[in-house]
Amino acid sequence: MKSIVAALLLFAVSAHAEEDSACKRVRERALVDGPVILGLYDADFGTGRSACLRSELAVYERFGATIDTPNFYGGVRADTIFSGSYRLRHNMELFGAIELVHWEFAQNASIKATALGLGQATLGLQGLAFESQRFAISAYGRVLIPTASWPTSAQTAGAEVGLAALYRPRRDLEVHAQLSADFTAGLTALPQVRGGTTLMLGIQYAPARWFAFAIDLATVLCHRAALDAFLPSLGLRFRVWRALNLELDATAPVAGADRRLAIGALRVAYRY
Repeated sequence: MKSIVAALLLFAVSAHAEEDSACKRVRERALVDGPVILGLYDADFGTGRSACLRSELAVYERFGATIDTPNFYGGVRADTIFSGSYRLRHNMELFGAIELVHWEFAQNASIKATALGLGQATLGLQGLAFESQRFAISAYGRVLIPTASWPTSAQTAGAEVGLAALYRPRRDLEVHAQLSADFTAGLTALPQVRGGTTLMLGIQYAPARWFAFAIDLATVLCHRAALDAFLPSLGLRFRVWRALNLELDATAPVAGADRRLAIGALRVAYRY
């Protein structure tokens, strides 16, 4: 009898500890959390990853504009992106994204060009390495898959590895950080290989169970210049019905070599 009581007590304590772990210690589990998923590259390559694992389906429309006056260049871009993640087990997640529709218009001093078709895709794996009551750390890797169907002079492939960390002092507040390194290669007779690093630090605050906002500061280094971009990002997150979320995201390079004017997205996500 004593052994049964001890086993029940141990189970209750462990269940309570798991319930109060960093990844479950949230204001509302169905509300989107983690970094703002906006980046400078194809699909979700080089974007933020939450340290906590989850199962989620999302579709979003991303818009971007580029103005490079010294080089007489400008362009606009729109992507319809489908993404998903599936928690294989407690400490392992499979995730990916694909640009279902990619549209881009670019013009320089003498040439206009338009692209329309299937865009790039990514596939990745993430593992939860450490979790306590307030901290979580995970490692991930993903590949950029050359699936573009629109006319292009070269397909692009790439790979990325990174670490994502989270500190949650309260259920309504989280601090997240990320360090990642990536490279891409143009698949031509003379491959153009580029690589760099992204550092990100941000917060999310959820004043209500149906609303949260995230502010991230990212620094992108060494892809085309010593400082490619310093990117402040803002995400407004709304839980509109049960586990269905609506998110408005925006970012703009305020320093660095990147000439993009702004990037924004409207994202619908369902957590299950």
